[in-house]
Amino acid sequence: MIKLSIIIVTFNNFSVVKQCIESIFKYNDINEQLEVIVVDNSSQISIIPDIKRVWPMIKCIPNNKNGGFGRGNNIGEKVASGEIIAFINPDTEFIEPIFKDILNQFEEDPNLGLMGCQLINNNKRKVQSFGIMPEDWNWINLFLLTNTVRSKLNILPKYFYIQGADIFMRKKLFNQIGKFDENIFLYGEEIDLVHRIIKENKYKIKYDRSKSIIHKEKVSTSSIKSITRTEHMV
Repeated sequence: MIKLSIIIVTFNNFSVVKQCIESIFKYNDINEQLEVIVVDNSSQISIIPDIKRVWPMIKCIPNNKNGGFGRGNNIGEKVASGEIIAFINPDTEFIEPIFKDILNQFEEDPNLGLMGCQLINNNKRKVQSFGIMPEDWNWINLFLLTNTVRSKLNILPKYFYIQGADIFMRKKLFNQIGKFDENIFLYGEEIDLVHRIIKENKYKIKYDRSKSIIHKEKVSTSSIKSITRTEHMV
């Protein structure tokens, strides 16, 4: 039975997404309970044949129009079988087994709606893993957002969102709040998503600082800039 569906939206770069997929299977600690879905966002040359040649078990979806990050993930979610879905950037890399623990956290807390992990770069330095929601803007939080103090102390505001590079959430909740807004092409999809979760006034947003995922920042602005975003240091 599939419990976790990982969705990756990619564009034009097989070598980048290949490293991401390799790390997923290397650190898969839930075996057949995991599935991987790749949405090819209208690459100039389809990468699906390359993916299927190496991993025939992966669900691959050709998207004939690059409608942006949100639309690509919505397409992937439609074929996802897991109760928990994960929206993962193709320029990320898993460095430890975390899937079993993440599933346990959702099972143990029925009010947990969405969560993410600590993002680091290739040099193991922390990069921004969460941001402040407009509901919690004040001069202290705005200062800490751009200050290394927040990174070192992991100071969380009351209302925060998880960066779009690694979003784990309940599939039921994702559909309940209306999925990603496809009118937002690139920036702010995760903020809009969390804002709608907050309005539900029931589900928690969680940042798990005990687990790290590499996010190769520079790749986001070059090879796959059409479907992802740059993260900044905190």
